[in-house]
Amino acid sequence: MNMRRWWILPLALMLMVEAAFAAEPAPVLIRWGIEKDNRKTVTQFYHAVVKLEDLNRGVGYFVAETDRRLRAHAATAGKSPQSIANLAGTAMEYSLLVALLERGKRPLYWQAEFQELPNNFYDVMFFTKERGPVVLSPKTSLRERYKQADLEALALRGLYPQSWFFLLSLDRDKKHIANIQRKITGGRVHGIVGLYDETNMDELFQQIEQLRVQPAPTGALRSGHELGRQPLP
Repeated sequence: MNMRRWWILPLALMLMVEAAFAAEPAPVLIRWGIEKDNRKTVTQFYHAVVKLEDLNRGVGYFVAETDRRLRAHAATAGKSPQSIANLAGTAMEYSLLVALLERGKRPLYWQAEFQELPNNFYDVMFFTKERGPVVLSPKTSLRERYKQADLEALALRGLYPQSWFFLLSLDRDKKHIANIQRKITGGRVHGIVGLYDETNMDELFQQIEQLRVQPAPTGALRSGHELGRQPLP
């Protein structure tokens, strides 16, 4: 009897450990297929700081708070300012993808390249029945980058006249953001439909919430990562 108990106890412990690991959910980027594993530094940092419950306070809050915590985490890890900026740029793309996927907007396309627009890569894109492609282009800081984004938006509109291209930024220079917004509304920027930051990003998400997402037409894309086509188990 004692010998039998000696075998049963380790077996029970092993089963408990296996059950604990099986019950632990996969990190959000891996769960949605955005990344295959946790090897990249930016993926590790993102998983260390992201809190999905922040989405309950709005997409703008979620994106901004994740950015703030990631920058602090990277600084503590000894990353240089340029490295932190690069990490934050990728993390902002992650956050927009996560926000859309968690809210049921799928399939999405990450770094999508259209067959007829080679070498133009659209950061976050989804196809809709109403507008065709809708693009979200995240920029942690704007400077003059909106000019390149506008060229990309015009190229897309030439292929899909009803398409929407939105610029999203966490730039701290709110005067610069307001100036570009005036250029958009005044018609001096022709391709970008709107520019949003963390203060009004939820207005954009309310707008696109009404759109019906569908897969990209067969053959429309040359490259890109498709996300969320299959339902999660």
